[in-house]
Amino acid sequence: TMIRWLIQTTVNHPDLSAGRPPAGLLTVAELGQYHGYLSPRRRRDWLLGRWTAKRLVQMHIAATDGFCPALNSFTIEYEPSGSPYVTSQHPALRAAPTDGRIPLALSISHNNGYAFCALSANETGQMRIGADIELVETRQDGFTQEFFTSAERARINAAPSVLRAMLTTATWSAKESVLKAAHLGLRADPRSVECLLRPILPRNWTRLNVEMQPSIQAQSGAVGPLAAWWRVIDNRLRPNTSFILTVASYGIRI
Repeated sequence: TMIRWLIQTTVNHPDLSAGRPPAGLLTVAELGQYHGYLSPRRRRDWLLGRWTAKRLVQMHIAATDGFCPALNSFTIEYEPSGSPYVTSQHPALRAAPTDGRIPLALSISHNNGYAFCALSANETGQMRIGADIELVETRQDGFTQEFFTSAERARINAAPSVLRAMLTTATWSAKESVLKAAHLGLRADPRSVECLLRPILPRNWTRLNVEMQPSIQAQSGAVGPLAAWWRVIDNRLRPNTSFILTVASYGIRI
């Protein structure tokens, strides 16, 4: 099993910058959800995430099943935990007859005009995936003390000073991805997950060390090996700034 991923920005489609749904993107149910957001910024963020996720699902189906479904032929819904999943009544899509679910593990993240999505086939129903994008920036004093383990703080403090903001952002992003993959999100204590990264600037996907407390692991109900990766990308919307991308999974290779 492999992970597919896609990044998009608000400049990838003129309607996204204006906060309008691109033609053919949303189902009737999703259009109702869109109109439920009153904040223009929230609408833009939601649309960008939905556009990116649906295009990724579309590309995955085209690669695996040999046809390209319309973006409004499937719906992205959410578990009570906040984890997204895909449903469809399209007769050519391999959806479960009971609830219309397509066997995919999916995660969506957006930040500062970017959306980052990752997915994997999930035929067994046991695959989990979490994705996160974060703008590299200096965090306020006390952030690492409140949310990071002592080993994570020691790793960051030992790094060259020019890398500390990047490592702090990447460590936080990795925690977000792991807790998304666990279907717990920030309802769990971020210190229950320990993510140790090397002081580098990886431009390709790079494995990081991740450990989760057994009690939180049991609470998640996830099975299979837990793994996580990270990388750095340039921010095309704001020169001289960067984003961190992280992906975490149970039972999936990248």
